[in-house]
Amino acid sequence: MYRSLGNISSNPNIGMLFLEYEGGRRKLRINGQAAVSEDPDILIKLPGAKLAVIVEVRDIFPNCPRYVPLLEVKQSSAYNPDYGYNPPEPEWKSKDDLKDFVPKKE
Repeated sequence: MYRSLGNISSNPNIGMLFLEYEGGRRKLRINGQAAVSEDPDILIKLPGAKLAVIVEVRDIFPNCPRYVPLLEVKQSSAYNPDYGYNPPEPEWKSKDDLKDFVPKKE
């Protein structure tokens, strides 16, 4: 909902947590500095993207996976963009209190 992009503009320090729900159920933590990019050479590689977040990595380390649940992905979300696929507009983008602030889909 574009909130993270505003947060990055105010404070570029970020922490990302990546979870593996199948197999070893590993967790990986990445800390660094983030910046928002409109570079067309980057965006062309990201289907549907209007902006990209570039991260300068400072730390990478594993986290204990003991609380990661075992999940099975049965189907991808209809909202995942891909080349040649135009995902539907999420409902939250048309809420009366937000629609004036959310960019219109092109």
